[in-house]
Amino acid sequence: MINSVKNNSFGESFVSNFDIGDLVYWTEIIYGVNGHENLKHHGTIIDILRIPEGTRFVIMVKIMPFGGKRPMNVLVHQLRKMESED
Repeated sequence: MINSVKNNSFGESFVSNFDIGDLVYWTEIIYGVNGHENLKHHGTIIDILRIPEGTRFVIMVKIMPFGGKRPMNVLVHQLRKMESED
């Protein structure tokens, strides 16, 4: 049953791994007529949000993508911290 989950917010167990200012990346899958392609995005965390969705809250991270003009929200569990070799 979903109400028996220990964490109140979806993604709460991941949020302690990130801070504002962290450099992160995430992968987006683009589907087309010739199959699919994995597109890797990079950016900086500018805010961590707790957004209500249905009966629970979801942890979203507001990111300014490198080379982008507008921030975007990404689910926290999709993020990975950039390492020096990224």
